[in-house]
Amino acid sequence: MDQQQRLAVIEMAHTGNGPVAIYKALNYPKRTVYDAYKRWMTMGEDKRKQHKSTSDKKRMPRFVAGLKKSVAAVLSTPSASWPRRGR
Repeated sequence: MDQQQRLAVIEMAHTGNGPVAIYKALNYPKRTVYDAYKRWMTMGEDKRKQHKSTSDKKRMPRFVAGLKKSVAAVLSTPSASWPRRGR
């Protein structure tokens, strides 16, 4: 179900229509309308669940530490040993 269909279902639900009236009026599948209507009734609107970013929190310090090491290594290398750009 795309965003426009969800918004149409929510708008009709706001006006007081039930799921049966909505799927008959819009000619959408019953299951689609019932799912969107149920989400709207429980959450107040139709939103998808947010993804948890716990894995990012665990890996971030390790990534930053590795990045600092590589930057320090590049800065400690004399510029004469850097590869030259081809022309």
